[in-house]
Order: sequence, then structure tokens, then C-alpha cells
Amino acid sequence: ERQNRVEASFIRPDGSVQHCMWFNSALINPRGETVSIMCQIEDITERVAAADRLLHLAQHDSLTGLLNRGAFMVRAHEAVGSLDGQGGDATEGVVILFMDLDGFKDVNDLHGHHMGDTVLRLVAQRLAHVVRAGDTLARLGGDEFTILMRGKPSPQELQQFLDRLLQIFDTPFALPDTDGVQVTLGVSIGVAAHPPLPAQVDELLTRADHAMYEAKRCGKGSVHYAVPASA
Repeated sequence: ERQNRVEASFIRPDGSVQHCMWFNSALINPRGETVSIMCQIEDITERVAAADRLLHLAQHDSLTGLLNRGAFMVRAHEAVGSLDGQGGDATEGVVILFMDLDGFKDVNDLHGHHMGDTVLRLVAQRLAHVVRAGDTLARLGGDEFTILMRGKPSPQELQQFLDRLLQIFDTPFALPDTDGVQVTLGVSIGVAAHPPLPAQVDELLTRADHAMYEAKRCGKGSVHYAVPASA
């Protein structure tokens, strides 16, 4: 007897996808000839959906639905790794933006952590609307967010993108079920780019983090660029 197992997907009449496990068993006689084949089909749609849910939970922030730190680091390592062999093409590179909200502690102190969580979700939604296709947006934790830009933008393009990020905080955030209460936030942004900085992902993220703290020292809604140590 020989057995073969194959996974297959089918589109149901209602447009949903059904995942199946297809078992083929061949009965072989002593001369090595196939005398019969038995097919068995098992519906594994729920199993596949459960595995997808677990993968999503492992890679995404449970509060905002954005990628989490672990998934972001995987994307960043992939982006940097893809630069090997590019030969220093000026259009190739990566930029990491490290963002921390200005004034978020006041939201928690005045309105409670539940409203703070709501504001974080609203911030995530606004950020998601301005990121470029192919870039990676993640929540690292607390009120810290980061963006990985693949394909190094020109200085003008980067500045235009940073302006859009700052502008989404020009409009106050309306708190639900509070009779129209609104909160105003800002964002401090640290920028680290390879090149000229080293291509190690951990160092790039650390440089962007330190640049963000420099931006905070400059005041609400500021941007600071990390520079090589020799600069």
C-alpha cells in the first residue's frame, strides 16, 4: 500500500475558501501493480483558520492591530539583508523612524488608561493612512511607534513624508462617550538611515531611538536625524 497526502484549497459558491487534506491510498498487488485507489478528503478549514489566528496574534499588537516589535525586527532584518550586493546604489537603503507621542501621559492621567488605549488605536489608524505602500508600520510598546521605509527616499521625499506624519497630529483626537472631549497630541520623531549609518538593524533602531529623545528635547512636534559617530 502506498499513501500520498496533499493539501488543497477550493472556492465555495459563496466565495469563501475551503481548505482540505486529500489522502490517496493505493493498494499494490505482489507484482507491484496498482489494483485500487482509495481517496479520503478531510475538511481542515477550521484548523487552518486557527493556525492563521495564532500566527496573527504572534506577529501583531493586540491593542492596535499593527505589527509588534518582533515582527518589525524580522521585516527590518529582511530589508537590510536584501541590500547585500546592491553595490552602493544611491536609491537603495532603509530608513527607520522612531516615534514617541507628546502629551500622551496626560491622557492617561486625566481620562484613564482605557481612554489612553482608545487614543493609541486612533493614532495607529491615522499613521496607517499615511505610510507608503511597501513600508512597515509597527507599535513597539507603550506610546512608541516605528516605521521602516524600504528603498531610501530622497531628502525631499523624506521631508515631505515627515511633514505628513506631523500634520496628522494637527487635528485633535475625539474621545468617545465623553460629550465631545478632545485631546491634542504631538509626536517626536527620530530618524536613522542606512547609508550612511551602519546596516546592523539593532544599531539603526537604537540610533533612531536616541535621535527621538533628542527631538523631545527640542520641543513638541520635532524631528532629529541620527548621524554617524564621526560626523
